[in-house]
Amino acid sequence: MTAFKDRLHQIIAPHRQALILACVCALLVALCAVGLLGVSGWFLTACAVFGASGPLIASGLNYVLPSAFIRAMAILRTGLRYVERLSGHQGGLMAMADLRPELFHHISQGPPQTLLSLSRGTLLSRLIEDIGIVENQLIARSAPFAALGSIVMALIFCCIANPLMAMVLALCLGLAYLLAYGLIMMEGLSLEDDQAILEVLSKKAFSLIPVLADMAAFSLGSAKLKEFEQLENELQTVKIKKSGLDYQISALIYPMIGLTIFLICLLAKPVAPPFLAMALLSTSMGFEGLQTLLMAISQTPTQTMALTRLNELYDMNEAHICEDVDGSKTGHLNYKGTDFSLDTKTRLLIDGPSGSGKSRLIETLISLRPMPECPHLSAESSFHKGLFSLCPQDASVLSGTIRENLAMATKDEDAMWQALDISQLSHKIKSLAKGLDTWVGEGGISLSGGEKKRLSLARALLRPAPLLILDESTEGLDAATETRLILALSAYLETANQGLILISHRLPPRSLCSQILMI
Repeated sequence: MTAFKDRLHQIIAPHRQALILACVCALLVALCAVGLLGVSGWFLTACAVFGASGPLIASGLNYVLPSAFIRAMAILRTGLRYVERLSGHQGGLMAMADLRPELFHHISQGPPQTLLSLSRGTLLSRLIEDIGIVENQLIARSAPFAALGSIVMALIFCCIANPLMAMVLALCLGLAYLLAYGLIMMEGLSLEDDQAILEVLSKKAFSLIPVLADMAAFSLGSAKLKEFEQLENELQTVKIKKSGLDYQISALIYPMIGLTIFLICLLAKPVAPPFLAMALLSTSMGFEGLQTLLMAISQTPTQTMALTRLNELYDMNEAHICEDVDGSKTGHLNYKGTDFSLDTKTRLLIDGPSGSGKSRLIETLISLRPMPECPHLSAESSFHKGLFSLCPQDASVLSGTIRENLAMATKDEDAMWQALDISQLSHKIKSLAKGLDTWVGEGGISLSGGEKKRLSLARALLRPAPLLILDESTEGLDAATETRLILALSAYLETANQGLILISHRLPPRSLCSQILMI
């Protein structure tokens, strides 16, 4: 976990002052809270004792200093609590706001084969749920300091009342801690990982989204619902076990509070009632601080699991970060002994029957597959993914606006419109009320199949690469639109000095190519 842990420390470093401030304020808040309760108990009891002793004795009680102390502690506690929450959340949230995009960028720069092995459910679970756990851990870093403040102040007040009371409190707190810690180690480490179950649920949900209409049309949902119900039951069982651990800690702490108060009361004979009240109230606050500390410790297994998963995701690509663009603008392809140049003059048609491996060859060229998976591709071939810009057969569209889809390649609006002109989509988009800012829906659901392909083509045209790869890019288009697109594309390739690799079963696009590679 070294690489990710080191990077996490670096990301947290600029926000460390805010987190330290939160810890210091949490400590002071606890001191103020216990001080407020202890002195209030002493003061109220003293007032009752002095008041019951008659007016003459009651007039000897100093009301000013204790009441001023109580007011000061109440004001300080409120102000410090505000600063603690503000700085703790600012430090934790800002650190994670830096981590999320960096981790996503780190993942996106890894080997394409690795990226394809990750499901959307896995990525979402780790980028949202696991980072959320780390975020909560950062925000809760002040909890141990608050617990320490409560315990120390409780021991001080008990010592003021009677040193033996402080000894009893210290022994009982230590015993309660050891028993609860042992319980956490036995029960907490044996708990299943609910995030792993959530990850499986996410995978299943995402796998079903594209076929929801078919499931509804053919009434296929009942079997899948049973699978979800089973996973939900498993998840519920794990969450109940986790909640049960918190309840077990509470069930252990409360009897210990009762035992400690009983033992302190046995020592109360030589202690004045106001000091006894101070000791008893402080004792309850000391145990409350201990319970806060134990609850934080009980979250350690969950936090460790989250960090382990994030580390796996980080290390998966750590040794294989890819640069998108290679300095070279040429390459060559040797297939079944025939050599093809890959440069801006290339006009290559990859032909063959369906299922013969045309798309597999393309995926090898752009590094989605290793070369051994394409058996007829010679090791003498030389190419890199920076040579190519791809318009795939199965066009993917972001759930966003047209502008956001094209901005993956460039933010130049003039270039966007030029690419849309070539792909024969500009007229349609100009007719829309919001133009480039039109929302295309989840996965481009508001677009037709042909419009998705043409939007994908426009995006591919915007990426500066020596060769353009088109995989069935005119499929589903009417003849007139296809003709205009081919003419515009031919003119563009000559003007832009860009090569072309084409896969198409349709005859019109083949006119763009002068060479054929038969699969």
